[in-house]
Amino acid sequence: MYANFTVVLLFITIYASQMIRLVTKGFCLFPGIRHTTSNKFREIENLILEYRSVQILHICFTQIIGYQFVPLHLILNELIFFCNFVVLRHRDQLHPGLVAMLAIWSVFGCVFCSVFLELGGYIYIHGKREYNFHGK
Repeated sequence: MYANFTVVLLFITIYASQMIRLVTKGFCLFPGIRHTTSNKFREIENLILEYRSVQILHICFTQIIGYQFVPLHLILNELIFFCNFVVLRHRDQLHPGLVAMLAIWSVFGCVFCSVFLELGGYIYIHGKREYNFHGK
């Protein structure tokens, strides 16, 4: 389970780091920002083609890796519930450092899940409203 989780997390991290760099530095058309791509990349004919290619790549990525988010979210929620249960039920029998560690895991897990889901929802809602990606 940990190996699968690590591979999926590594895959997401590599993909996100490359896409964020490409979108913020490569596709940026503002004059004050240093570009990481050639000037021919930002010509209108090439920019439309390359942006559509990245868009298709992103859609394919989310269709493949999107199925992994539900089990990973379930595992993280189970970890949060386990930490809460152990802290509430066995608080008197455990070392105070262990209780503090489990409480911190629970808080950080809840914050991470909340921020991840809110950010994903925000991007989804505004992306559908501002850009009609699927032609509907």
